[in-house]
Amino acid sequence: MRQLSLFGLVVFTLFSGCDPAPDDEEPRRRRDDPAEGEGEGEDPGEGEGEGPGEGEGEDPGEGEGEGEGEGEDPGEGEGEGEGEGEGEPPPVGPPLTMRLTWTGTSATSRADLDVRGIKADANGRFCVGNSFFPSGLAPTGFRAQVCSPTLDCSFDNCKVGDALPDWNASGAVDNGDPRIDRDDTNGPGPEVLTVGGLENGDYLFGAVYFAGGRGDRATLQATVGAITRTATTRLTSPAWSEMFIVHVVNGVGSIESLALPASPCVVSDDCLIGEQCNASGACIAGCAVDTDCGVSEVCDVGSCTAGCRSDNDCATDSYCDVGVTDACQLGCSDGRDCAVSEACIAHACVTPPPPSNLSGTPISVQLTWAGSVNDLDVRGVRKDSSGRFCAGNSFLPGAATPLPGQLIDVCTPAVSPTTSIATGGDCSFNNCRATNSRLPDWDQNGATSDGDPRIDIDDTRGSGPENLDIPGGLLDGEYLFGAVVFSDERGDRATLLVFENGTQRLSQTVTVKPESWTELGLVRVVNHVVSVTPLTSPVFACTASIDCPLREICDTDSGQCIAGCANDLDCGDLQTCDTTTTTGTCAATTP
Repeated sequence: MRQLSLFGLVVFTLFSGCDPAPDDEEPRRRRDDPAEGEGEGEDPGEGEGEGPGEGEGEDPGEGEGEGEGEGEDPGEGEGEGEGEGEGEPPPVGPPLTMRLTWTGTSATSRADLDVRGIKADANGRFCVGNSFFPSGLAPTGFRAQVCSPTLDCSFDNCKVGDALPDWNASGAVDNGDPRIDRDDTNGPGPEVLTVGGLENGDYLFGAVYFAGGRGDRATLQATVGAITRTATTRLTSPAWSEMFIVHVVNGVGSIESLALPASPCVVSDDCLIGEQCNASGACIAGCAVDTDCGVSEVCDVGSCTAGCRSDNDCATDSYCDVGVTDACQLGCSDGRDCAVSEACIAHACVTPPPPSNLSGTPISVQLTWAGSVNDLDVRGVRKDSSGRFCAGNSFLPGAATPLPGQLIDVCTPAVSPTTSIATGGDCSFNNCRATNSRLPDWDQNGATSDGDPRIDIDDTRGSGPENLDIPGGLLDGEYLFGAVVFSDERGDRATLLVFENGTQRLSQTVTVKPESWTELGLVRVVNHVVSVTPLTSPVFACTASIDCPLREICDTDSGQCIAGCANDLDCGDLQTCDTTTTTGTCAATTP
């Protein structure tokens, strides 16, 4: 009986055209082939039922059959019914690739676009988290909606190495989950989102305009299995454009192209480089100003033409040859184009010699203040070649402006005609941290060196000290130092100390008002010799107690702060105001 059965199997295989099974796979059996069950038969065996067991259907598996049967051939199998164990793995759906590219606007105004995708949940919703939409864009009117659970994929959670969105519900990171290859923050891509095999379901894909200077044109190429579709749309920051829905049914994928909404322009910045916005809200070829044109171009009678008017029209590795060729030329425009230890001299990055005309003695300026509720900052300015202490708009706090009698001026420092280096400059914690790649160039050598100022810390809720140091000494010139009250809570009492080579040269204490700049010391260096002058004017006159430090009130007749309190707000923590005295007294709170 066994010999006849095997012969029949061989004959069937030859005439059926079936390929033999690979060596590493279990051969497929017919229902009447020997089983591996636990039954009774004419030949030895322990099979149940007629056919192979441990699986579902006709093929081998690990389940149990329908019942006990008598098999003709030996085996240890189980019957022909459905098994209870692991059957064949579910079919893998089609692979997917989403490839996003964009124009990239220009070398001076890069756009940051992102490819993103979402799998629909069991209720058919495309749920995303709060951070999915770019800042400033209302999350309404889209198929994507803020809800839970989220199955959205962006570069925040879809980088290789992340715990990826579980699109195939396997509970593990595998080939059925999406991943994005990179985050191109300054264009023009590509950014590529891939999935090894999509499970049955619906998937939404599109592009986010995350940040940038002008409008841009985004192109998303969708490939599912052997199908490819492409869509292009214009985006203006901030934006989310839904471009495709991918449907997978029974392991077969299809791509639905979505209608892209019209995106009228309001200003020319909504359009691409080389375009301007007309009165009808359409982007048309042409320009109105230079910023409508690309790098190394200017707007000339409505058209973008090659040329430049300033370094801003050129790429970062070029400068504008103003008045000579009026074209962008390769070379540095200032020290920011060079390494930290290099200077930009004659449009070339070079290592400058150490300055030889410094005072040679370290200078340190220290600021402390009385209260612990205020944020005070030490600041300094070097006078430029035109005789001005020029500071930028962010130097003064809030809405403060220079007061009559103050030396500070809001302006741009003059530039040396021979080195193109700014001859003055302000120093605050914004640009003078030791970690800044470029410090204000007070020693005029074009590079960051020991003759430049640096501030150690920004104490926002204490009483200092904050230290502004020039470890190599100061170049001949004049330097203005003082204190900014950054917060608007109330006045304070500030003390400025100036040290030369560890020796105190100045100690100045004054009352400072909220959101104010107070000039406290002037340092002059002549032939490497340092002199220090205290500054006491103008003296601020208080108009209300908020202008005064804690435990003081404003004497409006004299405009001076005097000891006392009018209410508990004038006292410190755990103190109350005793108003039984003439001017009030702050006393510790009684437990």
